[in-house]
Amino acid sequence: MSRKIRIYALLFILGAFLINQSDVKAESFLYSFGVTSDAADIDPSVQMNILTDVNIDQQYTYLTHQIILSDTHGNLTFENSIPKNMITNVDLSYKDSNSSWTKLDVTFDESSTNTKFTIDPEGKKGLSDYQFNIIYVVNTQSIFNLTPSTLNSFDYLISSDLGPDDLATIKITLPSGYKPFDSSGWRLQGGRFFYSTVLSGLDKNFYSVFSLEEDYGGSIDSLKNEITKLTQENVKLTENIIEMQRSVESYKVQNEELTWDIKDLKDELIKSKEEQQKANMNTANFRYLSWGLTLSLPGMQFVLNELREKNRISPTQLHLGSVIGTFIVFMVLYASLFI
Repeated sequence: MSRKIRIYALLFILGAFLINQSDVKAESFLYSFGVTSDAADIDPSVQMNILTDVNIDQQYTYLTHQIILSDTHGNLTFENSIPKNMITNVDLSYKDSNSSWTKLDVTFDESSTNTKFTIDPEGKKGLSDYQFNIIYVVNTQSIFNLTPSTLNSFDYLISSDLGPDDLATIKITLPSGYKPFDSSGWRLQGGRFFYSTVLSGLDKNFYSVFSLEEDYGGSIDSLKNEITKLTQENVKLTENIIEMQRSVESYKVQNEELTWDIKDLKDELIKSKEEQQKANMNTANFRYLSWGLTLSLPGMQFVLNELREKNRISPTQLHLGSVIGTFIVFMVLYASLFI
């Protein structure tokens, strides 16, 4: 769509809106910006990028331009369409070979009523190109009537020629509480709408219409729905994370219980092995003792028989000694079995 057709469409939209809203007024701010060289127009072989950031706030409007040139010849002139007496402040700086931003003094061209000034780029080249940053500060009330009953528009045009390899972009941020007339492509962040787009050499113009309304309509509803959806998904995700954390804690408890069970089993196994070793030792000792005592019975009987034959003991004493000796042997065996 050509610029003329787009402006007609804008006027038609504004006209239709004003017919339905008789108490609404419309004000427009037309803004242009360009870079030229006093030697000649900037060579087509020189790549030029113009990155524009327009921040419209209740008190001040900041128009920031970052200009990147692959090369340059002669002095550079920067000019916009704002009269000099409306400019509150101009901040000009360039990026030097150390990648540091260095400020420059600005002297307006006395022959021009608009904001126009010229600089010498000699010695201001960075590592690989020329980079300049210009911030124009304007009192917002001097260009916009920020009231609920006023439709405001911003129309931006790059007056410099743009080649096929050049790049031009614009980002515009509306005041807090204001909405774009057409919300397509706009984003809402921190209560402020902003929009960014790329401008081409064939269509170097951008415009927007915005106003103050309490109801932002579809834009807010769409964002609210998206936020609600994300919130619900976040709640589900949080629930899943909590459930996973509970499962992990349960696994930890079960693992600790199993660890203690395994430790108890190991202790019991060690104790059982010790008892088994003790039992084996007792069995061996009992076996040796039983054999010893069993073998001692014939010896004791032999001694008693010898004493009887020599009339040292009586037959009664022989029988009594055999019984007592046998009893003593069995008592020793019994005691060794259970001790």
